[in-house]
Amino acid sequence: MFPTGVGTPLREAHVLAAFHAALEQAGLPRYRLHDLRHTYATRLFAHGRHPREVQDLLGHSRIEMTLNVYTASIPERLREAAETLADMFADAADTAAEG
Repeated sequence: MFPTGVGTPLREAHVLAAFHAALEQAGLPRYRLHDLRHTYATRLFAHGRHPREVQDLLGHSRIEMTLNVYTASIPERLREAAETLADMFADAADTAAEG
């Protein structure tokens, strides 16, 4: 995933040290490299991407893995779902009032 200039793999410790240095320089807390993967997948779901797309991008063989690990409650998606339901009830009430 992280090759040297000649195509051989970088040592994990060197990649992690460079990652932590970049986080520190940006004034961010330390994270694991795997946290980037989790953030990536969760943000895709938060922006409405289809689970199959996320599964394919992550390379999971089973969609259950993708859904179980990366679809914890996402506040903005929960808000959108609640607003959709409220809109449905408002539309039904408007239709009933007109009829």
